[in-house]
Amino acid sequence: MTDVIVESPQGVRSRVTLGALLGPPGSQGEVRAVVQAPSAAAKLVRNPTAMRLGERLDAMFAATDRAFTTRGSVVRLSWPVGRILREDDGSLLGYVQPRLGPPLFLPMRHLLQDGPRTRALPGATWRWHVAVAADLANTMKLIAERGYVVGDLAPDNLFVSARAEVAFVDVDGWQLAGSGGDAPLPCPFSRTEYTAPECLDEAAGALRAPVSDCWALAVLIAQILFLGCHPFAGIPPGAPPPYEEAANVRARLCWLTGSPVSLPRGTPPAGLLPGRMREMFADCLGAGHDDPTRRPTPAAWASALRDVLAGLTQCGARPAHVYPGGLAGCPWCQIVADGGPDRFPSLSPQEGTHDVT
Repeated sequence: MTDVIVESPQGVRSRVTLGALLGPPGSQGEVRAVVQAPSAAAKLVRNPTAMRLGERLDAMFAATDRAFTTRGSVVRLSWPVGRILREDDGSLLGYVQPRLGPPLFLPMRHLLQDGPRTRALPGATWRWHVAVAADLANTMKLIAERGYVVGDLAPDNLFVSARAEVAFVDVDGWQLAGSGGDAPLPCPFSRTEYTAPECLDEAAGALRAPVSDCWALAVLIAQILFLGCHPFAGIPPGAPPPYEEAANVRARLCWLTGSPVSLPRGTPPAGLLPGRMREMFADCLGAGHDDPTRRPTPAAWASALRDVLAGLTQCGARPAHVYPGGLAGCPWCQIVADGGPDRFPSLSPQEGTHDVT
């Protein structure tokens, strides 16, 4: 237990106690419980000066907009609500933010795996995955409209609810407009497997164009729709495993656009998606590799995903199998027939009462 000072954006100070870790420490710091406020969490940043955390908090406090950071009473962005200061000398340690976690939210990285997803959401069908992708695209649309660049858009920075609501954490790492007209505060880091090709070899802290987020968004939407399989996953012919996604990005090896790579058994086929969606992925991850202007916007993805949701159908043999209408047959049944796992196991009557989207 550690006592610290929390200072509100208006300068009001109070003493609080930091409790247990809310997950393993990361490269940039750690997140702890706030004993006096169970709905809040404290993010302690390892090097606030290098992160320019004070400037970042000033910029975010100046831009606080509840209609942007929440959807009704549900968190959309875990936006800072106060500074954390050391009790003895008042130095900046981090910030207080809304706490995300069970029972409402679970980490997206867990829900991209069949086992954890099935245990946590036994009634979730592929409809839930499409709804998650649509909500993500819609929030990215709102973020882009306000001039932010997420930079580190990846499953580790996202939480998801059973209602397919996506919430963002680590917003202090976004590219932000400087307060008072100062130069923008750049994204300090990102994960290579979600980084746009033009940014892979940039120096840390370089300013990024908003279109770089369009690449990461397409990669993440593909991963959500294809049940965790990254669009640049797979082993190229003659290459020894394991093989990193970033290497495939550099080599332009995207299985979703037809590159010849070996994928795990049970990977959904690219033909799972309607033609418009396949064309959008080709534009972004194919032509958009060299021409960022070809990448669809978040608004375009949100619209296309809403259309997919409206056109879903249910398998006549297995109610848990949901897929786009117009396909010749159930793609999930075909995976099973080909010797792969059932990605959406049939629901028992009791499990069916937990059905979500």
